[in-house]
Order: sequence, then structure tokens, then C-alpha cells
Amino acid sequence: MEVIADQEPKACRVRLGDRGRVVLPSAIRRRMGLHTGDVLVLDQVGDGELRLRVARHVVAELRGSYSVQKGAGFLVADLDRERRAEALREELESRGASSDAVSPPSPPPLVDPKRGP
Repeated sequence: MEVIADQEPKACRVRLGDRGRVVLPSAIRRRMGLHTGDVLVLDQVGDGELRLRVARHVVAELRGSYSVQKGAGFLVADLDRERRAEALREELESRGASSDAVSPPSPPPLVDPKRGP
């Protein structure tokens, strides 16, 4: 490992090994609290630049950015309803029936949990 920063390495030079493997230096693994089997997310953020993040931190960030906003509807319910309608269309088509009349059911009315129905 060739350390670029002083003392505690924040950046270091690593070599791409067999089958695309990269070994993370132990000092970085310790500082980040990484253990064997932890899931990491690798993003290409530009030409010649990669970003490696700890998956549990990415999930925590995403939880905050998808908070429910008043009047936003029920995204999961909407997606599930569309998925079920598509599955029904595919089933009907596989049986040779027309799927033109199949549409997702109407969404449930929005209810503000603080005010009730």
C-alpha cells in the first residue's frame, strides 16, 4: 500500500488484481468500521473517477430523501397495483384473451393520519 496522506490514510493507491479485485487497506477498513461481507456500492462519477460507499450509509441517506409528503399519494401501493395489472394483462395475453379492458384499480383515497378520513 502506498499512502498518499499523512498518518491515517484518507487516500491511497491500490492495484487492480486478478478478476478485478481491489484490496482495501486495513487502516481504512478499521476507520470505516468495515468487516468481511459488508456490502459496498461502487459508482462511476466521472471519467476516470470511482466512488465507493458503504451500502448501509447509502440506505440511511435514501430513507430521508423519500419521506412521504402531504398529498404525494402512496407510491408503493401505486407501484404494486400497476405491477398486478401488468401481470393480469400478461396472463390474459398468454391465454389468448384481450387485455385491452384491464386497467389498474383506482387508488385508495388519501388519508391524513393526523386528521383521519
